Amino acid sequence: MMPDVAARPETADAEAEPTIRNAQPALTGYVGLAVLIGCFAVARSGNAFSGAEGFLQACALMFLTMAACDILLYRVYRQPDVGGLSFQRVSPATLTLLGHKAVGLAVSLGLVLGAYMTFPLYQDAWYQGTFAILAGWLPVFVPIVLLYLIGFHLVTEEKDDSLAQFGRFCLSLGRSGDRSRVRDHLLALAIKGFFIPLMVGFGLGDWGRLTSIPFQIVDFRSFYEIGYQMLLLTDVCFGVIGYICCFRILGAHVRWPERTAGGWLFCLMCYVPFWQIINRNYLNYSDGIVWGTVFAEGSLIYVLWGSTILLLMSVYALSTVSFGYRFSNLTYRGVVCSGPYRFARHPAYLSKNLSYWLVEMPVLGSSFGSAVAGTLALLLVNGIYLMRARYEERCCLQHEDYRIYYARFERA
Repeated sequence: MMPDVAARPETADAEAEPTIRNAQPALTGYVGLAVLIGCFAVARSGNAFSGAEGFLQACALMFLTMAACDILLYRVYRQPDVGGLSFQRVSPATLTLLGHKAVGLAVSLGLVLGAYMTFPLYQDAWYQGTFAILAGWLPVFVPIVLLYLIGFHLVTEEKDDSLAQFGRFCLSLGRSGDRSRVRDHLLALAIKGFFIPLMVGFGLGDWGRLTSIPFQIVDFRSFYEIGYQMLLLTDVCFGVIGYICCFRILGAHVRWPERTAGGWLFCLMCYVPFWQIINRNYLNYSDGIVWGTVFAEGSLIYVLWGSTILLLMSVYALSTVSFGYRFSNLTYRGVVCSGPYRFARHPAYLSKNLSYWLVEMPVLGSSFGSAVAGTLALLLVNGIYLMRARYEERCCLQHEDYRIYYARFERA
């Protein structure tokens, strides 16, 4: 939705619904989706956007197009959370704060790189391949970040942000700097450090495979398999952009991260490497009987069942698309109240969990014991997502915009 006109009260009286002033524009994500489809089609033709470099090039073009849409059409830089822009005289205090930010940025990068070099998880060949490809983009990305850091610092009215506080904290060896804001900066840094290589790695693999394999849609099964993978690729592309591009001038910055242990626990349980451990040892709800083995291939029920799964996964993918470039776990980065989020607070979790039931069909286990165990395991998985949603709501409800959005469903 447009920040200047989105969520306007339907009536002009005093009891009209308050305005959500920092909403994600409704059109932006779909503009990015159109660019993604175009880049994918070109990649399959072999003319451009092929291979690993092509994936990141496509993501970059998606972001630039969405950013242009938001700046030119929606003027997101006027959103209240951006903090106001004005050209001011460069003073010694301004340069001092810029120095603090430079130190904060350097130390932040050092911490992330140190983690990547230290933790055994990141020595795996899969991660190392992802890092090698990302490293090739550093000569492009680093100058852009530095130019943005300097340029935005000179025009923003709120210069003393969390990055400046962290830089001051480092320079003073912990004697100065707002500790709560330093904590928030480090939590947001940990979120980026964890999710960026994970999402990029998934995207590189999916893009490389789907742009190179022949598409032979000869029946519903082949249509289903390709459609399912394409929906997952769509989700990952927007995830990559969301974690990397957190520019405040676009209203895409992290207002605050999740600060509770429970919120982190229920989120990270759903991702590599934690999910593999939990699923394999505790919540394995699959015994090899899936929907495609239950129904006769090509039958009406087979087509209807598979189509329902694709519909649910489409809702899941479009939920991520609705974020534009603001998608991120464990953070609050502004309200999304368009697309599937117009009808449900957690459409992604709802559609994904329903698809689990339709795909795995645990109630039809190979034995009674297997059916009971699988059903209970999947119910517990649903419980994890329920708790994840609850913690996310608590995090987001700290902002007035989300309280307005939340109240819409409470009144319904």
